[in-house]
Amino acid sequence: MSIKDYLQKWLDVGCPKNKIILGVNYAVQTFTLEDPTNNGLGAPVSGCGESCPLLGNDGVCAYFELCQKFELCHKTSWTFKWDEDAAAPYAFQGDQWVAYENATSIEQKAAFARTKGLGGVLTLNLAFDDYRGICGEKYPLTKALWKGFYAKSTP
Repeated sequence: MSIKDYLQKWLDVGCPKNKIILGVNYAVQTFTLEDPTNNGLGAPVSGCGESCPLLGNDGVCAYFELCQKFELCHKTSWTFKWDEDAAAPYAFQGDQWVAYENATSIEQKAAFARTKGLGGVLTLNLAFDDYRGICGEKYPLTKALWKGFYAKSTP
């Protein structure tokens, strides 16, 4: 189900648009595929993905850890895809599968909230943004959130 579908369900039951806050999560969800050749959306998984160094928790990474992981693999061994319904990227390599937000997906979601007249946007796990600029600029996700919500043009 897409964000648009969820929003419509809330509107259909009478929730005022200005009371709805759209949340985006900076955490990366990782999974281990049951079959590495079946790597599309909804593919069966056997459990959480490999842990990342900072958090050390299987199945969850910070955004900056993910881009470090992609860089360590020189980006060539990962396959990147875009989920139109979720308006978000995902990637896979071997039996590892990750779902995450990037600057593009977050900017689109924030712009959607703005154009629909929602009450605002919020982020979960702000500390998971790239606050040190490891992957390039500092705070790319938070900047995209701000840009999408406060931009004057329609996406």
